[in-house]
Amino acid sequence: MIEKNCQNCSSPFKTYPSLDRLKYCSKSCYWKGKVGSVRFDAIKSQISKTMKLKGLRPPIIRGADSNLWRGGVDKINKPLSRLIRDSHKYKIWRKEIMERDDYTCQFCNQRGGRLNVDHYPYSFISILKMFLGINTVEDAYGIEFLWDTDNGRTLCERCHQTNGNKDFKGAGGILFD
Repeated sequence: MIEKNCQNCSSPFKTYPSLDRLKYCSKSCYWKGKVGSVRFDAIKSQISKTMKLKGLRPPIIRGADSNLWRGGVDKINKPLSRLIRDSHKYKIWRKEIMERDDYTCQFCNQRGGRLNVDHYPYSFISILKMFLGINTVEDAYGIEFLWDTDNGRTLCERCHQTNGNKDFKGAGGILFD
């Protein structure tokens, strides 16, 4: 047996010569020595791989402690823009435009598939910003311009991503809270 001094508490401890690499007298001293240590990315990825191989998972962080927390936004407290888009009147407006355009993209002439309805030339957000004082879905129902089929067009998902209205600047407020 050889005698060594603990790196954390400096107390002497005995170990076998084959375990000469030991630096701590106990597990508690070992973990106390690890507090505040910095791990390199390579070590972090190796730990992650090992945990996956052993079927271990990191603790699940939920609610306000999660980095994905959005201040309690849930299915009950949807933002106004989402409530309007989920309304029956909005679905009827979408269907009328798709039927008018014969379920065909107005850019690439693709018929059927994954189609979207785009407010055009005035975007959904810009219409809501033009008419101040919209606090409920019922207020939005009173805006005829929002439900005008001349302000809509059918686009496939690809064309909607590249050519759709992108008027999101300054939308904030009750639209995305």
